[in-house]
Amino acid sequence: MNQFMPGLELNRRFYNDVVQPLLAARFPDLVYSAGLIGYGSDVLGYDTAISTDHEWGPRLLIFLRDEEYPKLHQAIGETLSRELPPSFRGYPTNFSEPFGAGAGVRLLEPGEPGQINHHISVMTATDLLEWELGVRSVNSISTRDWLKFPGTGQGTWLVLINYTGQPMFNGSVTIVGGSWLFIFKNGGILGGTVRSGGVTWPIDADTSNGCGIGVASINANLSRFNGKPVMLTGCLHDLPKGTVIPPKVWGTFLF
Repeated sequence: MNQFMPGLELNRRFYNDVVQPLLAARFPDLVYSAGLIGYGSDVLGYDTAISTDHEWGPRLLIFLRDEEYPKLHQAIGETLSRELPPSFRGYPTNFSEPFGAGAGVRLLEPGEPGQINHHISVMTATDLLEWELGVRSVNSISTRDWLKFPGTGQGTWLVLINYTGQPMFNGSVTIVGGSWLFIFKNGGILGGTVRSGGVTWPIDADTSNGCGIGVASINANLSRFNGKPVMLTGCLHDLPKGTVIPPKVWGTFLF
């Protein structure tokens, strides 16, 4: 069994040791940026050995200039497929085809030399903006507009929770702690701790318990920094495992 290496470190080495030298040799005049951003526990630095079961491994994004993308992206992808080694640091560089809902999820699997189905996405910054925010230019977004991602009509919010139990259909988890933060459009900030609560999933992926087909309901008791109570009632779409990336959360704060 491989000794686990966090994804950010694995992919830093993958780029420095393999991808960058390969691109320099085959496309010496290429102007690009590279990184590992977007979804995933590895991007956030929270990954563990359990995370290797899906959408984890030697992967990264390569960003080209808009004007060079049409003539270069396919050639770069094909070159990587032909010349990447089948494995790096004990992990396959080959991934399965996507499966599941949405954009799908990909798994590590052994590959054949010269035919690597890699997970290196070649795109432009414009593509990433459209994928993440639904826009193709930041020039049309006002300062207030930024607060709409991924928030509500009042601002944007973040909740981090600790829980016991196993996320699964026909199951639930118990919230045992955490923290929350709410940033209003006018610049005001509220935050505090998560005290208790629970997340309950419907019986199966074809059933609703009030939030939508296959979507869990959330009820959490919070407190503000000044000790005053707050209630969070909302929904979580995260199952089947690996098919909703990143998980989608929405709800209402009751102050």
